[in-house]
Amino acid sequence: MPLNFQRRLRREDYTIAWLCALHEIELPAARCMLDEEHQPPTQPPSDRNTYKFGSINGHNIVIACLPAQMTGLASAAQMVAPLDSTFPELRVYLFVGIGGGIPHDPNELSDQDLHLGDVVIGWPHTGGQQAVVGWDNAAWKSLSGFRGPRDPLKAHGIPSWRALGTLTSLLSDIKQGNVNFEKNIRRLDLVPGFGRPSRSLDTLYKSDYECQADQAEGSLCRCSKTQEVTRKQREESKTGLVFHRGTILSGNSFMMDPKTRDQLKEFYPDALCFEMEAAGLGADINALIIRGICDYSDSHVNRLWQRYAAGTAAAFAREMIRRSPNDTENKAQAKAQYYPFLSIGLRPGFFLQGNETDVWGRMTVPGMAIYEQIHDACASDAIGKVQMGDFRLQFRPEDRELVDESWLGVSGGSTTLQHGMTLAAIYLVHMRLYGRVPKRLLEIPQDKEGKKRRAILRRFAIWVPCNCKSDQCPCLWNFANRFGLCRNSAVTCQACQFNNEPELLLDYGLEDFRELKRKWEGSYVQG
Repeated sequence: MPLNFQRRLRREDYTIAWLCALHEIELPAARCMLDEEHQPPTQPPSDRNTYKFGSINGHNIVIACLPAQMTGLASAAQMVAPLDSTFPELRVYLFVGIGGGIPHDPNELSDQDLHLGDVVIGWPHTGGQQAVVGWDNAAWKSLSGFRGPRDPLKAHGIPSWRALGTLTSLLSDIKQGNVNFEKNIRRLDLVPGFGRPSRSLDTLYKSDYECQADQAEGSLCRCSKTQEVTRKQREESKTGLVFHRGTILSGNSFMMDPKTRDQLKEFYPDALCFEMEAAGLGADINALIIRGICDYSDSHVNRLWQRYAAGTAAAFAREMIRRSPNDTENKAQAKAQYYPFLSIGLRPGFFLQGNETDVWGRMTVPGMAIYEQIHDACASDAIGKVQMGDFRLQFRPEDRELVDESWLGVSGGSTTLQHGMTLAAIYLVHMRLYGRVPKRLLEIPQDKEGKKRRAILRRFAIWVPCNCKSDQCPCLWNFANRFGLCRNSAVTCQACQFNNEPELLLDYGLEDFRELKRKWEGSYVQG
């Protein structure tokens, strides 16, 4: 990664701490949400944490994550201990990650109809209720349900005034229909495995039914459907995700006992989530806790939802930060002027492997969310047309000759491009600047073959729903390359399985896949 592409700020320039616990799940999701990453500043020898640095909409953020295999309250306390001294201007703390859900009867409390992938914010609707409550599993069981002066649950303070102010503003915008988290969630395309699983894998079982599967054998519980709790099918959220406000219970052990879960729910009716770190932050760190629900706190552990749940929590946190007021006195708190393609997952040599030369046929788009961000920044009308002059300004002056070549290579000389062709031009810039792909491999000829390629690229911005047999499959498809591009790839999608291994015997075949491609080819393109 070219270091001259990154800014290096002072420790005093960072005002938001993004805390997470799982380096393989929560940390990649957090980094996907950054507009840019920074080089690390100098760090005091007494601070043993490892940080990542970046910004969102001009807000400078330090990401702290627990070391591998070091989850729990004590580890969280150790992680946050040096933050204030190392970064003296921190004003907002967000603890973002996954948690186990506490399901409620949707017929009684419709706003607490919790599903996997939903987001829980530690801020209850009911006045006087605590945002985070620490609890001890052994102490709770030893009391046999007695809850009096020896109550093993310990309440913690409310999140900071600044965080709650931003959250209140965001909630108001959501009610007005002015928020869509979908673009944030799409940023998860940058790393594999963070797509949304099929809703058919969101199963809540009865509290008295133990999991029959050996969890060591795999991550998918396939217990008897006769033991499922019947729930009404919920409509898809118009904002891109569903979130809830409630109390978060924090302890040192995983909650996998539905009976204890339900007992605690009776005692804390606003409780919606279990997790393992928040209560370790201490009274001085008034963090807002944001958790994506990955299971139902029972023995039916479903690890398939962990990555997506981490992603939805991160998407909510990004939107909060993006809408936070800027500190006008902090000159370093400014947006990156240009787009240097520094997002995680985009590395030199990413586009082509070995001796491959078919750049367009082998096209991959994990950076599509970044491409769309650049397009939106310079689009001049409602249908997404972009002027060449506005496009050039999104990139560094020293790169603009290359940018012009990429634009003209796609446009054939036009100074205006519609949405799909603009994304294709950004793709060329990315391959030239960062993928180090030679110019000769990127040229679109001025013959019949070139005309065909441009016709395909006009649909580069169009994604059609999957036609596989999986229930409510979340996959979206685009055929700008020769083998098909899939966003939000789901493990249950038969179209994905067929595309990767066509020799598999599936209830989905070549003709189904061709029909999917024809659907994309027949899509309407404005402009």
